[in-house]
Order: sequence, then C-alpha cells, then structure tokens
Amino acid sequence: MNRGQKHNSSAITPIESSAPMVPKYGPIQGVSMYGATANAQRSLYRIVFKGSAAVLAVLWMVAVLSGCGGGDGAASSVGESFEEEAASAERYGPLVDDWKAELESDDLSDFERGVLQQAVETGRITQDDYEQAQALYVRCMETSGYDRLVFDKLPNGLYSLSDESQTDDGYFDAMVTCSQGTTSVIEAEYRAQQDNPKRYKDNGIVAVQCLREAGVVDDSYTAAQFNNGLDRLSKTRSSGAAEEDVTPSSAFGFPVNPGDEQTLFCISLGGLNLGGDFNSDE
Repeated sequence: MNRGQKHNSSAITPIESSAPMVPKYGPIQGVSMYGATANAQRSLYRIVFKGSAAVLAVLWMVAVLSGCGGGDGAASSVGESFEEEAASAERYGPLVDDWKAELESDDLSDFERGVLQQAVETGRITQDDYEQAQALYVRCMETSGYDRLVFDKLPNGLYSLSDESQTDDGYFDAMVTCSQGTTSVIEAEYRAQQDNPKRYKDNGIVAVQCLREAGVVDDSYTAAQFNNGLDRLSKTRSSGAAEEDVTPSSAFGFPVNPGDEQTLFCISLGGLNLGGDFNSDE
C-alpha cells in the first residue's frame, strides 16, 4: 500500500483478540523514550522545509534523537563499495534482546506484554500486532473526541498522521495518553524491525539500501556519498552559502523532489525527514 492512500480513523477496524480494551488512564506520566522517539520521528516526517535553515533545524532535532551524521557506526572508508561498507559495518545487538529488556519493565500493558512475549518466541513483531496496537490507539483517541484523524500508510507498514486530520490544542496530550499501553512501545520496536532489520549503526547504509531497492540510485552509490550529502546540507548555513547553492538533489547526487514519497522515505531512514516544499533542482 502506498503512502498516498488515506485511512480515516473510523475506517480502521480494531482486530478482535483477547487483548484488553484500552484502559482509562490517569494523569499523564509522560511517554517512554521509545515512544517519544517514534512520535517525534512521525512528526518530523510532516515538517515543511523551505531552505537550508530548516534543514539545519531538523538535522539538530534528529541529532538529539539518534546521533549526528550517519549514526553511531558511520565510519565508511573512502573508496569502499557499498557491499564492502555493509560487510564491515558495526551493528547493534539483536532486536530480541531489546524485547527481552522491555519485558522487564513493570509499566507494560497486558497487550504490550503479550505482543513482546510472542515476538521473543517467534523472532518478529507481525504486521497484525502493529495493526492491533494502532487500532487500540485510534479507539482511545476517538473516545477522547478525536474522531476525524486521517492516517497515511508508509512503505514500512507504519501509519503517519496526515495533515488532513482535524486536531486542536489538546491533541498532543491525548496522543501521549492514548499511546501508553498501545503504540508507544510496539510502534517503536516495529519501526526498528522494519526499517533496519540488519541492525546497522550507520543510518546511511539503511538509506542507501532503500534507495537501491527503489531504483533511485545504482549499485555504485555508497553510504559514504549519502553521509557526505548530509554533511553538506548541515554545513550550508555555517559556510555562508546561499540557499539555492545546496539543495537535497545536489548534496546527495540524485533527484530529490517534494512529490517523490518513496525517495523522501528512504532519505528519512538516513536521518533526514523532508516534507512539503523545499528547494530542488527541477
């Protein structure tokens, strides 16, 4: 399903299971770091960029969330092929270890605990698990008065709130409350599984894999080139270059246009979320 397809909240039918109904939460205690990161990344995908100043702003936000540049393991040597970069890249530990660590928490809902226990046994979180979490979240939001939410489905199977949704000043608080026990943990873990199943620390490798599979770049394009593009964009303002001198297309070395959702998605896997209008070469 393409990102352009819309899902009205009333059209997302909760999957019937033995999972408990969404509980009525007390005072907001905040959202876990996993949930905060996932929700921030979701919001970043919808930010409108207009020029290098905005690009720098989002790079700073991404740096706060996940580290600067290509990630903790961005150490590609000049001249290496992409295959050599991937073969020698540092990797995080298995996701199943993260799931086991999550299960040690006393803050999980019965639903979250059931999903993670099954994931430890089977080795993965299923799309149905994520759909169930999303359905419970949407049901809670509807109960809170937000029954006009529209979601886009991203290439990785996750939902992103569309700008067509009707929200108000109380939306963020409701989102934090309703994500507890439903999507805050499951969405973050499912995102990690879908976006980076081989657990590369270098986000540039993840992005280039996506770009190659989409046919945006050929086999000669490397993670080093992608990470250099990120660096060029981040240095634009400090070097005093005019906004039109460095565009995403010129920095990365392949066409980047506002309407190309697949390319934008792949770039987001590398740590830069572009949306709306921004300077392009076309």
